[in-house]
Amino acid sequence: MTVLVVYAHPLHESFNRAVLDAVLRVVRSHEPGSEVVDLYRTTPASVSAAADLDEIVDTVVLVYPTWWTAQPALLWQWLLDRDASTWTGVIRVVCVTTHGGKRVAAVLAGRAGRFALRSLLRDAADHRIALCWVPLYGLDASDAGDRERMLRQVESKVSQVLSA
Repeated sequence: MTVLVVYAHPLHESFNRAVLDAVLRVVRSHEPGSEVVDLYRTTPASVSAAADLDEIVDTVVLVYPTWWTAQPALLWQWLLDRDASTWTGVIRVVCVTTHGGKRVAAVLAGRAGRFALRSLLRDAADHRIALCWVPLYGLDASDAGDRERMLRQVESKVSQVLSA
């Protein structure tokens, strides 16, 4: 199993960075040589070339904030720059995303980011890719205890997926 982690957040000191660190603790305990691509720390010209998927990558973990019901533009650029052949070995994509608002707000908005990503994967891949969603809701109103519970939830869910 080879895991590629793709991180998309412009602020290094954000809670999303703590989420990335939680993901990496789990991923590296399962696959020490896993690669991480930080899209906001990659030069714009190389975003599309960053960490091509190859036959040995079977799991892609996306870590990003959901802004106005969607993923960051750089993440979409990275996803759209991959053609169908690059998804050949991928069997699962794990999305770990933060939401400022409550779950009900995302549901009422139609979960646009989730469905767009599912559609993209369905169209890009000639095989079925399992999509595991790990949403963290209510970040704007959370306190330190809430955020610590969120990080434990991320570690638990990602470990569960990688162990399957």
